[in-house]
Amino acid sequence: MAKSHEIPEEQAVPHPDAAEGSPGMRLSKRLSMWAGLGAAAIGIAGLIGWAWDIETLKCVLPGLVSMKPNTAVDLVLMGLSVWLCAIGGPNRFGVARVATLVLSGAAGLIGGMTLGEYALGWDLGIDELLFRDPSPLGTTHPGRMGINTAFSFMLIAAAVWIGGSQNRCGRCISNALAAATGLIAYIGLLGYLYSINDLIWPWYSTQMAVHTAGAFLVLAAGVLWAQPSPGLIHLLTSQTSGAMMARRVLPAVVLLPTALGWLHGWSEQRQFFNSAVNAALLIVCSIVGFGAVVWLAMTQLDRVDHMRIAAERKRDQLLAKLSYRAHTLESEVKKRSEDLNHLFMISYDLLCIANFQGYFTRVSPSFTQTLGYTEEELLRTPFIELVHPEDRESTAQQMRALNTGQVTISFSNRYVCKDGGIRWLEWNSVPVPSKGLIYAVARDVTLRRQAEEDVQRHIRQLREKEARLHEQALDLMKKNRELEAARQAADRAKSECCANKSHEALIPRPR
Repeated sequence: MAKSHEIPEEQAVPHPDAAEGSPGMRLSKRLSMWAGLGAAAIGIAGLIGWAWDIETLKCVLPGLVSMKPNTAVDLVLMGLSVWLCAIGGPNRFGVARVATLVLSGAAGLIGGMTLGEYALGWDLGIDELLFRDPSPLGTTHPGRMGINTAFSFMLIAAAVWIGGSQNRCGRCISNALAAATGLIAYIGLLGYLYSINDLIWPWYSTQMAVHTAGAFLVLAAGVLWAQPSPGLIHLLTSQTSGAMMARRVLPAVVLLPTALGWLHGWSEQRQFFNSAVNAALLIVCSIVGFGAVVWLAMTQLDRVDHMRIAAERKRDQLLAKLSYRAHTLESEVKKRSEDLNHLFMISYDLLCIANFQGYFTRVSPSFTQTLGYTEEELLRTPFIELVHPEDRESTAQQMRALNTGQVTISFSNRYVCKDGGIRWLEWNSVPVPSKGLIYAVARDVTLRRQAEEDVQRHIRQLREKEARLHEQALDLMKKNRELEAARQAADRAKSECCANKSHEALIPRPR
């Protein structure tokens, strides 16, 4: 039967744009830099307006409250700090990070001092330190920023300070502070849109200028973009179904009530309908608008679910094919393993698998038949201890060569049998460094080595006999030369004797 193949549970995969240096991260950093520069530009424009008395730069439109000089300075400081935070990256101790903390701390300090002035009724002399404020419009204290403005500077400065931490909790708190700053600024813009002074003039303090509220929105977005992961930006830009729905629903959630509220106020000002009818129309329009948003989101989610179901069906089909293929491969591997095991068991050659530490991990039965050791003894004993002491150095050299990936061919050494006998083995080995194993086959060449030794012994004996025969031949030649010399001497003596006798015969004897 085919074995069931369990599929491991899917692990959470980080969003590809969450990694430092990814395209999404680089885009977020660029947006944060531009947001910081934009807020600083608004602050610089406000300072220029105060320096040259340009009403358009101070209050945008006639009749609106002006941006106070301290507010403009704080916007420049916070804009630069957000820009430095974006270009500083994850380095918590770099120059950019230190400058970010100094600039944002200075902006937060000005905001905190202003809140202290409101709370304690003091005048610290910072309100008109740069310029005198002759315009009383929307201003309770000349040159002093509003309570909501000062509190927003403290929030955004704290967001920049806490955002430099490397832990998830700190970044989440920083995101929450930046979002709170954006919410205060959005409420101020709603006050201008709906002409509701209580929204832009809380607790009867100085109003928040319209371009100040816009600058706070830009700063809040810059802080969120500076640290996209983990945070709201990461959640909104991920590829999950929830993020996709949020990207479609969130703009409608923000803009639709804003537009309906403006229409409701405009209708009441023009007195097209009474208050009850206006309220009913607001409710109906809200229901229709949000119903449309929900329907669009539902349609998108339904399409995503259909795609997911189709993908899961295709995945199941692929898994079934993979399971069948895995079962087929498993059967083939099992059959081949059985064939190899059968060959391992019946081979007369000595087959083995060893590791680089010098131990056999598997041996064929021919090992026990040849050397006399049991399989357990062969596996637990370093094979170098089984080698004849005179061959251990050469065997160690071959092992070092095998460890470097070299193949051994026709290497011979002697193994000591369990009964004390000696066996000559001739090895062919192939290392596999990736597995740390050595596959080897050895052949018992003891009889061949003995025959070779016998032949060598007979050759030595023949050479010794040949040497002795050569010496005997030299002796015989020497004796032959001596005999020849004796014979020649005898012949000369004989000739001389014969000559003497002939001479004596020719000479007459006296009578």
